[in-house]
Order: sequence, then structure tokens, then C-alpha cells
Amino acid sequence: MILAHAILILFVFALGASVGSFLNVVVWRLPQIEQDPNDRSLFGPMLRTIEGLNNPPSHCPKCGKKLKWYDNLPVIGWIKLGGKCRFCGQAISIQYPIVEAIAGLLFVGYYVAFFIFQVGPCAAKVELVPHPTLGIFHMIPRGLEFRHDWVMYLLYMLLVAGLLASSLIDAELFVMVLPPAS
Repeated sequence: MILAHAILILFVFALGASVGSFLNVVVWRLPQIEQDPNDRSLFGPMLRTIEGLNNPPSHCPKCGKKLKWYDNLPVIGWIKLGGKCRFCGQAISIQYPIVEAIAGLLFVGYYVAFFIFQVGPCAAKVELVPHPTLGIFHMIPRGLEFRHDWVMYLLYMLLVAGLLASSLIDAELFVMVLPPAS
């Protein structure tokens, strides 16, 4: 059981750090995406936002050169490059690995809280099981298990990632990013 948790914790940290890497893109690009105020279509603003987050591919903010895939590995890529661009040698902000590490640690913290310590808003579930001798049902608390409750965990992590991105944008620009009012 301990080995299974250790493997899942490594996986969850890698997943969280990867999400943190994407959040760096969101924090940097989302406030810069221009929306057309005359576009009243349902999907126009959403498609423009998705395109703004996807294009251009990851690149050095100083020289504009496209980064290699292995330079984009969360936390590891920044450490391997010594915090400098492979092409121009200019410093890359320490914000990138910090956000990736924070996201990874948040994912691990929630995993440990939910699945090891069994604490959280949905920690213990009660199941009705038949009593072996009396033939009636009785309630038995069932702790959270990753194999059964991973969807709930991922939904919580989606919420945490959204709140982290919004908080980082607000901390940088002192502006909360909200969806447009209809």
C-alpha cells in the first residue's frame, strides 16, 4: 500500500507540475488576448481565447526562439538550463518553476489529505452492506480510494488550478479575470 501511494504521489506531482506549466501560459497570455466587443457569437470569444493560449508555441520571452520540448519539462527544464535561455543566455523568470512546484505540491497535498489521511469535504462515504447473519443492511463507512474517487479528485484539482491561475493574474496585474457578462 505504501509503494502504491508513493508511485501515485510521484505521478500526481508530475501531473500537478504539468498543470502548473500550463498555468504559467494562462497567467502570461490570458490578460493579453484581445476580444472583439462586437462579436456576439457564442463560440467566437472562446475560440479566440483558445487560439491565444495555443499560439505561438512556447518560446523565450526575450529572443522569441521556440523552446525545445525537453526545455519545457516542468521544474526540471528550468533547473537544467540554469534559469537561462538556451539560445540567447538571458535569464528566465523564477516564477515559472515556482508556479510549477506550487501546483505539483498542491496536487500532492490534496492527494495525501483525501486518500491517506481521509480528510476533506468528501472524506468518508457510508455504504449499506448486508449483515452476514441478521439479513438486514447496516452502514459501514468507506474511506476514499483513488481507484474509485479519482474523478472527484480531478474535479477538485481543476478548481484549485483555476483559483491558482486567477490568483496569480490578480497578484501580477491587480485585476480579477472574470467571464464577460451576458
